[in-house]
Amino acid sequence: MQKPGEEKVRVLFIAGAGRSGSTLLDRLIGSTPGACSLGEVNDIWASGFRDCGFCGCGARFGDCAFWAAVATEAYGSVDALDARRAIRLKQRVRRARNWPALRVPRVADRGLRRDLRDYGELLAPLYRAAAKVSGAHLLVDSSKYAFHGAVLHAVPGLDVRTVHLVRDSRAVAFSWARKRSNPRPGDESQLMPRRGAAASARLWTEDMLAAAWLPHPPKLTLRYEDLARDPAKSVARVLAFAGAEAPPGKGPGAEATLGVQHVVSGNPMRFDHGKVAVKLDDEWRRAMARRDRLLVTALTWPLLWRYGYL
Repeated sequence: MQKPGEEKVRVLFIAGAGRSGSTLLDRLIGSTPGACSLGEVNDIWASGFRDCGFCGCGARFGDCAFWAAVATEAYGSVDALDARRAIRLKQRVRRARNWPALRVPRVADRGLRRDLRDYGELLAPLYRAAAKVSGAHLLVDSSKYAFHGAVLHAVPGLDVRTVHLVRDSRAVAFSWARKRSNPRPGDESQLMPRRGAAASARLWTEDMLAAAWLPHPPKLTLRYEDLARDPAKSVARVLAFAGAEAPPGKGPGAEATLGVQHVVSGNPMRFDHGKVAVKLDDEWRRAMARRDRLLVTALTWPLLWRYGYL
């Protein structure tokens, strides 16, 4: 845990629903001086330590110089961490019935308090090591899941700022329905998961409510559509909120330059380097089936209205 006099590690946590542009925001922020993109850290135990999946740099997790150095600093080595225990702890903490206790930890039973303590003791050295190895003043975590954000707020030694990234539910549902490959370095490739309109609407609503319900401000709400239309303004706004300085001159525009970043998990965009086009993806307006569009609108209209989509 945090040592006396030790400076807190600043973390920008991106909360929200899947397919909302969190990897784009993560990488744009992580491309600014003094920031470091980590990707979906909540998945590091399975995709990284257990399965040795691909880092955003193109190397396997165990072969990535950055993550090998982080693991060594945090736990002694990549192999020293008990990934199965970490996954079990995460699964117990994220159970739906634990939500009241995550918001108000003092109401948690003894078992959950123990799990929260043990899980926090796994996360704290990971973020401290990432800050030390990267030399960054701001770590970006695009895990999205609200339970992960709630746990981060409870970890001593972390200064967590939350960005609630919002996207139109119909765009999210259309994205879930599309058949897309998930390219990976080398010869490995697989299809991205797909969901129907009703399932997408239900999941979007759950994720939106959970993110809005997250305790412990500060918290900033940002719409994906605003990010895509004016990335420079949105990135500057997020950096100011996170207590970091925006880069001098013009920020990311319609074309952003992304360097190699060690994004541990996220959508296939984590492998893109160099010049990347930043534009609004609104294909759903032209290509989404009318029946699906009406269904998703009917199921999610209160939150669509709340965030200015109606």
